Amino acid sequence: MFFDTRKITEFAGLNYSQRMLALEIAKGKLTLPKKAVLHTIKFLLIAPVFFLIASVQSWSVMPWLILLFLLYPIVTKPLTIYFVREYLAESVEQVKQG
Repeated sequence: MFFDTRKITEFAGLNYSQRMLALEIAKGKLTLPKKAVLHTIKFLLIAPVFFLIASVQSWSVMPWLILLFLLYPIVTKPLTIYFVREYLAESVEQVKQG
């Protein structure tokens, strides 16, 4: 699993904005079933925290919110990269062509 887009071989030679654009293009090429699975996994990761917030009505929930805010992108970005891996080379070519 990749936590940083700089380590993806298809992204060699691209700057940050080009890598993000290529990733967005690749996400757009995902099939509907793969998108559904990806979004379901993301939902299952974030939903328990919101159920905790709904059940506890005090400031004791704040550390969980901060933890979610910090960890959610760290967990979901590698998942997204894993799902779009087969479309990365094609999306990088599109970015390079303009």
